[in-house]
Amino acid sequence: MHSISNTLSSTTSATSVDGALSSVASPIEITNIPQENEFLILNTSRFNITYKLLDKVLYLRKDTSGSKLTLLRGYLCVYVRKPVRIKHIQLKFEGALDVRYFPSNMKIDPSSTFVKNKSFPIFSQSRNWQYKQHDKVLDTDYFAKGAFSYPFQFLIPNDIPETMSNVFGSTSYCLTVTVSPISNTLGLSILGSSLIAKSFPIQVVQCDTEQEGTCHVSNDSFSLGNWRYLFYYKIVISNRQVAIGDKVKVYVKILPNKAFKYRIRNIKVLLDQITEYDISNRLEENERDKFYHKLSSTETALLEWINVDSYDNDPQVWEFDCELSRVFEKYNLKNRYKKQSFTLVPTTNELENRICHFKVFHKIKVYLSVEEIVSEDDTISEFSDNASSFIIRPRAHSLDKTLMNTRAEKIDNDQMRRNSPLVQESDPNKSKVDLVFDADVEILKGESVVGNMPPPTYTDSQIIPHLATIDNSNTSKTDILTIIDSSKTSQNQQLNFILPPAYEEVEELTEPPLYLYK
Repeated sequence: MHSISNTLSSTTSATSVDGALSSVASPIEITNIPQENEFLILNTSRFNITYKLLDKVLYLRKDTSGSKLTLLRGYLCVYVRKPVRIKHIQLKFEGALDVRYFPSNMKIDPSSTFVKNKSFPIFSQSRNWQYKQHDKVLDTDYFAKGAFSYPFQFLIPNDIPETMSNVFGSTSYCLTVTVSPISNTLGLSILGSSLIAKSFPIQVVQCDTEQEGTCHVSNDSFSLGNWRYLFYYKIVISNRQVAIGDKVKVYVKILPNKAFKYRIRNIKVLLDQITEYDISNRLEENERDKFYHKLSSTETALLEWINVDSYDNDPQVWEFDCELSRVFEKYNLKNRYKKQSFTLVPTTNELENRICHFKVFHKIKVYLSVEEIVSEDDTISEFSDNASSFIIRPRAHSLDKTLMNTRAEKIDNDQMRRNSPLVQESDPNKSKVDLVFDADVEILKGESVVGNMPPPTYTDSQIIPHLATIDNSNTSKTDILTIIDSSKTSQNQQLNFILPPAYEEVEELTEPPLYLYK
């Protein structure tokens, strides 16, 4: 199955007849957002509209007080080059779920033109500035040449799905500004439209805050086993809640029971990404025979392969990290020469599973490939816990290290021998066997780590680009502080905006803005 990149597409704006209104490409991924926090949204022949966002990415997280809301704050700035009359300005934050419908009479192909798309609202909140409409030239709807600033603040609930995309659909969020020029003015003929709208994508990231400063939860999953009374094994998968770009720890330990009766062939670690699709409750009666109701897709990646091929009957340990990159090559045993890739997407949580029409979950699978050596001598050998006989193997091509013969190791070995159950096999006569252990893992966005850091400020985001040009080798700490102070002064002077017409009636100096819901 084909996979698609986890990105958003911005809504295109209406274009004027004379081409006076132009659309500016908006950054989508967090890595593409420039250092400055001002984004050009609308560019007309008479005025420009920009966003000054304090939060470039919206991180949904609960603070220590148990708040269920996250703030989206900023300024809507109108730069008027030529006087214009505007009767209404609306700023709206909205989210949508995009559902893909696959025709049942065709082979499933996400790139097919016959795939149908429907959009369903998730959440919306709006802020409105309404001006009176009169024939007088100097009135509340008259915008003279200058810069006008509209502070805004949206209260976003934490129980909404994050921004995500896969082959079955997507969730996306945006800020949409709508400007309504006065219809009986010369400006309308110049602008070419009575309603101008443009959307700007907002990336929403779900963050885990159970631990400070990291998104990892130290919850291990392990398996103990006794294979044919030949050896005992222990497999541990750690960091089962991990962000894309980070690592999952894997630990494998072997304690022999019979000498020279088995061979460890190899160890491999696989990652399964399973996506389930169900639109049964979204189909109309006349659509039930036209589209697939339920679908499922499994994509597998090889995280680690260690070719052991060892008859060594000493206690052994393998300990290594498996990195979760954004893009993986598909693991295909049947056809290793067929190269395909897929994009790793975050695991959906219970809320997203309930709201969305798809579920995404992940499994880490550890395969311990072993072989029984058949011989006439079945003598059981006793193995000691001497330090010289215990070998740790971090990964292939690494140097072996001898473990210290600690009391903790002896206790762990005794527990393995006592508690490891006999592995149940459907065919015990097979000499070559794969011992498989799998565990569910929760994968978060790589940006979720950033979400646990302190929030930025307007001053910080404006000063950082200037500091990047400072030569630290020839600049003292006092000089840098002087540069910061001067930067603050210059920035404060640049932020002196004119209050919009009649804005004194609803001044918001201490209270947050009033919201008009629709």
